[in-house]
Amino acid sequence: MKSDPETNPYESPRAANTPSQPGKGLDLNFFLINFAASVAFVLLCFVAVAEAFAGSGSPYSFFGGVIFSGPAAVVALGEWLLYMRMREDLKRPLGAVCGAVAAFTAFGFVANVFEALTDKLSPDAPPDPPDMMWFWLIFGSISLAIITYNSFCCWHRIRDRHGPISRDSGGIM
Repeated sequence: MKSDPETNPYESPRAANTPSQPGKGLDLNFFLINFAASVAFVLLCFVAVAEAFAGSGSPYSFFGGVIFSGPAAVVALGEWLLYMRMREDLKRPLGAVCGAVAAFTAFGFVANVFEALTDKLSPDAPPDPPDMMWFWLIFGSISLAIITYNSFCCWHRIRDRHGPISRDSGGIM
């Protein structure tokens, strides 16, 4: 019998070695949320392009829709392949995409906070209206929810290894 470093010595050799199953809770949640968000983003890109062709959109929304529709469609396809076709080799790259989304959202949130703080330094600046409190509460909550979700998705997918890992190399293939 061949010795495999990933094989559990206490498990039956007849046990099925399936890396993931469609019924796993976190994987199902990640698939549903990420796939729906990617498809929605692709649809919004198509709306931006169609709006520019209709004459009421700006050329910037047209170029944004053209440029971002492809990567969003690739992420949606990757999520589908990972969950439905059990392509475990896509787990880490899609985790890196979630990490990039979390980093981009964190940068946008911090940039807006610093812009709001430095914008009020001029002596003739009007005071904040009470509506701004609600704006910052809602904007901050949504931003922090996106950052938290995508960071957790990134962490879960990058640390979850199902491939062959050599124990002699410290986990590096």
